Amino acid sequence: INNVFGLPIYKSEVRNHAATKPVVMEEVKKLMADPRCLTQRNNEPVYSDYRLGNDPATRRYRDCVIEAVKPNINEFAQSMGARSVQMGGIWFQHYERFSFHNTHIIGQPFFMVYYVQFDPKEHEPTAFLNPMRLQVQMYEMRGLCAPSEFKPEVTEGTLIVFPGYLGHFVPL
Repeated sequence: INNVFGLPIYKSEVRNHAATKPVVMEEVKKLMADPRCLTQRNNEPVYSDYRLGNDPATRRYRDCVIEAVKPNINEFAQSMGARSVQMGGIWFQHYERFSFHNTHIIGQPFFMVYYVQFDPKEHEPTAFLNPMRLQVQMYEMRGLCAPSEFKPEVTEGTLIVFPGYLGHFVPL
């Protein structure tokens, strides 16, 4: 667990990623063909099944992902002193080059991002905003430096768990 802005951010590699990726990507590609999964942001496509509801038949990749990340999530829970973990909603996001996702928060205690497909030449990792932005601005006004954001180094197969109230975005 990394201490970032005084908050826990857990990063690890999904051990069974090589077997998980083809199963997940096959299902994601089918969903990407559904026009309800396409959103245009500044004329750039972003694909997601977020708005399709919670019917398990819609997200055939769900069980595969949960099985793959379960050891990582259990390790995170143990490190936080939690006795159990309840998995909530799951959805995919697929960005094309130059696509982005504005700053937002998730209304859950913790949230995870699993980088099933990630090419550092084409993609940017999730960036986290310092929750003490006013303090950062005051430092900057005085010519001092304070980190305003944190962008972890990720590779394909990386899992990140972070507080859902931590502002984050996907940069261009």
